Amino acid sequence: MDDHGSMVKNESQNGMGRNNMTEKPVVRVYGREDCVDTQLARRVLGEQGIEYAWHDVTTSPDKREEAKSLNGGSPKVPTIVLPNGFVLIEPNEEQLISALSRR
Repeated sequence: MDDHGSMVKNESQNGMGRNNMTEKPVVRVYGREDCVDTQLARRVLGEQGIEYAWHDVTTSPDKREEAKSLNGGSPKVPTIVLPNGFVLIEPNEEQLISALSRR
């Protein structure tokens, strides 16, 4: 947990790291279209000019399971995986902007 109550951890702790290091690192966002926090995260990423891969956990059972594995079995959204492997779980706007500045 960080100072704001959100869990932030390195993706390698879950064995979910990138397999092909020649791929362009990209931010991955797991969420739901109807989730206000997910909408906020996507807006912030857009405003920051950050490309991201969108994974709707309501339409893809595989992506839902991926998100749960990143969250220790919990289906919390948004779950955001940064290119450096850090995972943000339900970050607020300030936390997301701060993490993006360190990526």
